[in-house]
Amino acid sequence: SNAIRIQGQSGHSSDPARGVNAIELMHDAIGHILQLRDNLKERYHYEAFTVPYPTLNLGHIHGGDASNRICACCELHMDIRPLP
Repeated sequence: SNAIRIQGQSGHSSDPARGVNAIELMHDAIGHILQLRDNLKERYHYEAFTVPYPTLNLGHIHGGDASNRICACCELHMDIRPLP
C-alpha cells in the first residue's frame, strides 16, 4: 500500500483562520491523483492482461479527531498496480 500524509495546522472551528485544514488540502491532492489515474489509463495498454491498463485505487482515508477542531493531519492509502 502507498500512502500520502498531509500535515495542516490544528485549531478550533470557531476561528478557522488560525488553522490549515488537512482534509481540504487532501481534497486538492485527490483531484491530482485522479487525473494521474486517468492519464495512466489513457496512455498505457497491454492487452495480454484482463485489465489492460495500470490501476490506482483510493482505498482508505483518515483525518481529524473531532468535528469542532480543524483537522491537523489527513492520511490516504492507495493501491497502485502498474503494468510490467
